Amino acid sequence: MKFKVGDWVRHPSGTIIQLTNAFTQPFNLPEGTILWKPQEGEWCWFYGGSFSQVIIDRFSYIDEELLKFVSTTGLHRPNCEPFIGTLPSPLKENK
Repeated sequence: MKFKVGDWVRHPSGTIIQLTNAFTQPFNLPEGTILWKPQEGEWCWFYGGSFSQVIIDRFSYIDEELLKFVSTTGLHRPNCEPFIGTLPSPLKENK
């Protein structure tokens, strides 16, 4: 699979990382590295759309009809990033 800068991937060890320009391209990642997809109950950052807030909540499912990520509290947002103990992309960009 080909990855691009900005992709979130799950390393075979289970670690989730975001690919940045610091990685040499083409990405030299170990076999078994996969594109990250949120798992039910996983803590994630939800943001985007007409909402300016960035909210941390647990992932529930993807609403295929609306193409939005849904949290366990019913939040619907177009963007979802894994919570790995750092600020999500929109907050890093506004620093």
